[in-house]
Amino acid sequence: GESSNASSGPSRLLTAGNDGNICHWDLTCTSLKTGAPKLVCQSTKKLHASGIFSMDVRVVSDDISNNNQGAFIVTGSKDKTLAISTLDRLNDTPLWRCDFHRGKVGSVCFSSSKHNPLIASASDDGVVAIHDARLDGRKGGGSNGVVAKLEDAHVKPHSAVWKADSDSVFMTGESLGIASSGGVVS
Repeated sequence: GESSNASSGPSRLLTAGNDGNICHWDLTCTSLKTGAPKLVCQSTKKLHASGIFSMDVRVVSDDISNNNQGAFIVTGSKDKTLAISTLDRLNDTPLWRCDFHRGKVGSVCFSSSKHNPLIASASDDGVVAIHDARLDGRKGGGSNGVVAKLEDAHVKPHSAVWKADSDSVFMTGESLGIASSGGVVS
């Protein structure tokens, strides 16, 4: 059995894990037996072959509760790929995939620009890359969707984050506490 919780807090939650899956949870319904929220949908190995180490969500519609395509989800994985999906495609082939990196992708982040859909990624291969999801991200796709990259900025960068309301300034970091900033030529 399930119970329903009416609350002013968030009603949905996305989680990602080392099993390579994204889980979409409904926080308004919980199991009477375990108290766990209701699992709405779970991705399959079509998304990633191994653990997901980073996830970011870009809301493109004000009403994602009734429009599953109102949010894009980008993930970075131990399988060295980035993938973009939507809530209604979690158990299907991703909308976009990039296999540019040669190491675990530990950080992904959408830019805030509505006109320039860029994604920053940081990988254990030592590269921080900027991807344009409008371009083919596969190795045979020429640029792999990469429009800019920082090589050797860090030994193993673990984060790449866009400056708020910017699609040209971002920050990177690594576990040694070193931070650097970069920019993308428009």
